[in-house]
Amino acid sequence: MTLWPLGLFGPHPRTGRPGCQRHGHPDRGKLQLYTAAAGVPPQGLLPMYLDAGTNNATYLADRLYVGLRQKRPPTDELYAFVDEFVDAVQEVFPNCCLHFEDWTGVDAIALLVRYRNKVSCYNDDIQGTAGVTLAGLINALKITGGQLKGQRILFLGAGSAAIGLADLIVSALGQQGVAPEVARRQIRLFDTQGLVVAGRPNLPAHMLPYALPLAASKPFDHLDLATEYPEIVAAIDDFKPTALIGVSTVGKLFSKDVVQAMSRHNARPIIFALSNPTQKHECLPEDAYVWSERWFTPAVCNSRRCIGRDKPSFPPRRTTCISSPRSGWPSTPRMRSA
Repeated sequence: MTLWPLGLFGPHPRTGRPGCQRHGHPDRGKLQLYTAAAGVPPQGLLPMYLDAGTNNATYLADRLYVGLRQKRPPTDELYAFVDEFVDAVQEVFPNCCLHFEDWTGVDAIALLVRYRNKVSCYNDDIQGTAGVTLAGLINALKITGGQLKGQRILFLGAGSAAIGLADLIVSALGQQGVAPEVARRQIRLFDTQGLVVAGRPNLPAHMLPYALPLAASKPFDHLDLATEYPEIVAAIDDFKPTALIGVSTVGKLFSKDVVQAMSRHNARPIIFALSNPTQKHECLPEDAYVWSERWFTPAVCNSRRCIGRDKPSFPPRRTTCISSPRSGWPSTPRMRSA
């Protein structure tokens, strides 16, 4: 009997990351979810690690380091290597779904764009996070009484997770008849250089559709965004977002002033602190609960804390275990027939 793999995992940490040192991560985590949460047969799952070296000097000097002892190649060489890998996989396992895990930032987005019309592929950090968060946002609106097309959404963090979710929101708004260019104006991104605006030097291509024209951002149009860090509260007061989504990986970024700024402009603001692990949460539910005087609609990634005054409750947890396993299920009939 020939077993056809359903999923192959390709983590690719960049500079300063542990490289091949964390090779067990996809095997222990995602593969178990595919079987436990979606019923995908374990014999149809194959973890693979693409080792392209590491730029971490500490690991290169460590005699116990298990990966290649060389620095990472330039981007064009790396992508050529991945092209060769993907072609080989399709030749041997033509029906499988490629699950790219833990590729960072620009690489994660570039790989999806590169292969989405060529092979069945999926990135949980981008697409899984986006799907679950959009579902959470839609359910939060059932509490606040609004509609998606009437929301203004401010992201703190402008990496691949933020872009993936922003793109999915634009797609969802498109199904409600909202033009993409109009939908994107309902979304603003804020990163370590401040608000993402047109004209910022070296703005990555994936941010360009969401770059706000300077004329539309009066509090920031006089700033040198390369050297100054506009306050988040000022961005909130300018945009008056109905939803604040944290994907910054900066712990406690949602300060008391930030939460209270959201409360000034909304009877019940939507606040999602999605970074993980717990020490990287932008805020804790109990803090936002107190600072907003209870009237906020939360979601966090990992917190298990019980909050509440009169009636204790647990904040909803955003986890991709309810979305990512299903991404591989359509491949299983093809695997069985093969």
